[in-house]
Amino acid sequence: MPKIMPKKNPTKEKSFECPLLLADTEEKRIAGLSNRDDITPYCGMRFVFDDAAVRSFWNKDTKLDLDIYWLNKGSEIGKDCLPAESVRGLVSITSPGPVDEVVEIVVESCV
Repeated sequence: MPKIMPKKNPTKEKSFECPLLLADTEEKRIAGLSNRDDITPYCGMRFVFDDAAVRSFWNKDTKLDLDIYWLNKGSEIGKDCLPAESVRGLVSITSPGPVDEVVEIVVESCV
């Protein structure tokens, strides 16, 4: 798993490890972090796919602002921020290329 730099960093170090929920089934990937007010002690979710493809994520029923890391073969190919639905309404984002993993990290704000 590559080191990532979320905006919300409790250690104030350049990088840190944080536990992630795992979305490795279609059911878990569909649910994602929707309808959650808090995910403590986790700081995000890792989505694992069987193949690399262009992926889209949206914020339907998402209550948390999220940094989105697009990964392919263990390397970061892009990063976006997905705001909570209450902040900007429905927003959809698409990976900049094929990805086989996506990591969502809860952040204080997408602004």
